[in-house]
Amino acid sequence: MNSVHSDQYLSKIQKIQIGKRIGYEYYFHKSYLSHLESETAETFSKIAGDFSIPHDNWNILKIHKKIARLSYLFYPGFDKEPYPELVKSHFVDLLKKSCKILDYSQSSNPPILHRKELFVPEDYLHYREFEQITGEAEKNGLYSGDNRKIGYKKQWMELLSAK
Repeated sequence: MNSVHSDQYLSKIQKIQIGKRIGYEYYFHKSYLSHLESETAETFSKIAGDFSIPHDNWNILKIHKKIARLSYLFYPGFDKEPYPELVKSHFVDLLKKSCKILDYSQSSNPPILHRKELFVPEDYLHYREFEQITGEAEKNGLYSGDNRKIGYKKQWMELLSAK
């Protein structure tokens, strides 16, 4: 394996300010790769190749700005479902040179996404549609309260039933 070193990775990602930010983590759709410096985008592709993560097996990248860890997340319903479910995660630790695969396909309570417009560039085909979904959820008070609880299907469905 001709892997990317953790310090090289961290230096390349420091300028990234795209996608949905939660603490030191940024989540963004693979369509954003074309908006990054080519060397940075190539780094993500190289890491995926180093750990045998197929290009069609992920559509969201989760990067950590302080620790050399990232996840290649697969939400197959990203474009079609208002709140898509996570099916698979490839968690890469560059310091340990390891990749852990988590399969949520049989989970009764998988993680789900909200505010999808934050994950994609404004020129993304479904950007306006994603904005409308978020606007409706905000109008109906679905994002008021403790948002950490709505990141999973079961809790989200309970909130929808309560509203």
